[in-house]
Amino acid sequence: MPERKTRFYAGGFYHVFDRGNNKGPIFFEDRDYERFLEKVSEYKETYSAEILAYCFLFNHFHFLVRQTTEMPINRFFGTLLNSHARYTGIKHGTIGHVFQGRFKAKLIEEEASVFQVSRYIHLNPIKERLLTSGLKRRRTGKRSLSLLLKQTLREYPWSSYPTYLNPKAGNEAAETGFILNSFGSPAKYRRFVEADLALPDIEQLSQTS
Repeated sequence: MPERKTRFYAGGFYHVFDRGNNKGPIFFEDRDYERFLEKVSEYKETYSAEILAYCFLFNHFHFLVRQTTEMPINRFFGTLLNSHARYTGIKHGTIGHVFQGRFKAKLIEEEASVFQVSRYIHLNPIKERLLTSGLKRRRTGKRSLSLLLKQTLREYPWSSYPTYLNPKAGNEAAETGFILNSFGSPAKYRRFVEADLALPDIEQLSQTS
């Protein structure tokens, strides 16, 4: 297997993502998402990975993660994805590889880009819930569309976005402090994520995963 070009170091921020083999599903039912999230919470403590944002879709996932020690985050993701692959094979009888090759990791070199990646990750439920349901073919007013998109983001259960909107009711996986402290409040972060939310956001997502 070729050596990774991305180097992992303490303090580094990374956008990590992968999808199902041949774009197939990696989650088949709610319990699969739940277990994956439980393992994220468990293994991030073992491997000292700080999860700033995440979103799990039926055939792919995204993480924004910071490596906090010299232990490279690929150990965290290797354990997490191997565990999920074994679980999926046993429970759902999947044959062959669950994921499409080795997970991808991109180093984020500028702090401002960390915020943009968090926005991109938190916008992903739009594609799964709306683009695939034919929203683009509906005659929907601009205001109604914007409200529908925002409601989808705020209610999607397999994303860290709801935790950002209400940190007191958060979960054990997402750590919101770095980003929310930079914005000053959940309301200001919400306005950043949902600013000018429209169909171009959907188009961008449909081309990148």
